[in-house]
Amino acid sequence: MKKYCANHLAYSASVYLKGKTWVSNWRFNGLFSIEEENVDFVGRFLGYPDDYVGAHSFAESYKDVLIFFPQKSHIVDFYNVSEDRFWSAYIGPWEKYSYKSIIGILRVEDGFWLFPRYGELPIVKMAFNGEIIEVIEIGSQKKLGINSNNKMFALSVSTLPSGDVYVPVYNTNNILHINLKTKKEHIIHFDGNYSFCAIFKQEEKYWLSSKDNIIVLDSEFNILKKYDNVIETTNILDKPAEVAQIVLFNNDIWVIPVWYGAIGKINLDEELCNKLDLLSNRCEIIEDRIKTWRTFKTARVENNTLVINPIGLDCQIEITGEIVSYKKLMISDNCIPAIALDKYKVIDNNQEKGRENIGKRVFEQCL
Repeated sequence: MKKYCANHLAYSASVYLKGKTWVSNWRFNGLFSIEEENVDFVGRFLGYPDDYVGAHSFAESYKDVLIFFPQKSHIVDFYNVSEDRFWSAYIGPWEKYSYKSIIGILRVEDGFWLFPRYGELPIVKMAFNGEIIEVIEIGSQKKLGINSNNKMFALSVSTLPSGDVYVPVYNTNNILHINLKTKKEHIIHFDGNYSFCAIFKQEEKYWLSSKDNIIVLDSEFNILKKYDNVIETTNILDKPAEVAQIVLFNNDIWVIPVWYGAIGKINLDEELCNKLDLLSNRCEIIEDRIKTWRTFKTARVENNTLVINPIGLDCQIEITGEIVSYKKLMISDNCIPAIALDKYKVIDNNQEKGRENIGKRVFEQCL
């Protein structure tokens, strides 16, 4: 049985617009807004059933519209902040496939390029209103050994103004290079025992992860430097140390792991690597729920602070300098949607059933 605190907000995807952070809640299909310490329920996304869990992987905005991209489907959700209006659109070219997920988004003048995690899906270009305006089939699938079941693209992409896109092929020593303008593609192969996962471009260099290591490349993809054991995964989890994201913040390269543990910090001037343990000052909610599936999907910089919202967890991690702090984001009793009562069996320490005790309860998922 999984237990969830009724009053905690669990991140699935989030975006900042008009002084508020807008969050797709992991635990059920709902949109919440956060302004300072106030958390409000906005409404239901239309693309999924009310009890759908973990609907979204990324979020963006365009003018007054929030756009939430799917975690495991081909449905994109929209919300117009000014009009208080929800709608959804379909990634039609992905509909026939069993496995659907997005690894990365590239914003351009007229929309977004959507990069699939699974290699048999095409790359698609979606307009800001949800219309599909271009499709690129990936011709190198068979050569790379990619299919829907075993090989998938990695957790990030790197792009250039020329339209060149570089996508690591997960758990291999190959990078797929595609030019979005010419549609030409080729494979960049590295000799050696590598297991690629994430990539980041910083000026004329590329930072590429292989398991828990970082490889620095020049613009021609020649290896300049290697950093070993940059991240760690806590031994509470029986999971490999893999990199979810590489971020530039305050002249440092931050290496964000997929699972809880220590993140890496590489100073660009001194070229020194340090680790920052995210568990040493953990809040109670992390300790209680560390054994369940979690991932650091996105990190962002806000107000000179590196902010990480763990997917599915009700705690925001904030890093300033070497200081790690945690902030719980609570949902007030009067904005807990009724779907929680429909999907979850309600219990508390006294086994009371009255709604007046909702603030004390734990929702126990009915399997």
